[in-house]
Amino acid sequence: MDIDLPSKEFNFTTNKISWWKAGEYQELSLGLETRQHRYYLRRRFYEDWTLVIDNVREVDSGFYACQINADTLLEKIFLLNVTDDVKPKNLNSAYLEFLKDEGIWYT
Repeated sequence: MDIDLPSKEFNFTTNKISWWKAGEYQELSLGLETRQHRYYLRRRFYEDWTLVIDNVREVDSGFYACQINADTLLEKIFLLNVTDDVKPKNLNSAYLEFLKDEGIWYT
């Protein structure tokens, strides 16, 4: 099962947006590029910087940050807690987007 960490950034003319996982020394994404095959950016429209984690597992649990490197550094923090191997559920993206800025738990 894939999971979306939704981040929509409006009124920014920069591609200096990156995703990080707490405790990792290298960003998951920088601009439009991702560094690992299990992570990608959804990009349904220009302002959409949603990070998708493919085949989410317990090891993916933790804090994630979407950073905007504008005049000042802005961050949006997500907590993902995967408590077991995730089985596909009937979840749609509207439900996941409702949870933005909150902890997300799947059991």
